[in-house]
Amino acid sequence: VKWLKPKLIAEIKFLEFTKDNELRAPVFLRFRFDKKPEECTLP
Repeated sequence: VKWLKPKLIAEIKFLEFTKDNELRAPVFLRFRFDKKPEECTLP
């Protein structure tokens, strides 16, 4: 495994988290150039 520093931010919509903590029906909406990686969190 090689870990990378986050550089790009994508806005994703999804229906819900599955019981295994995966996204159900994720859809890419857009890149967010107005945010920094440090500002991103899970809902």
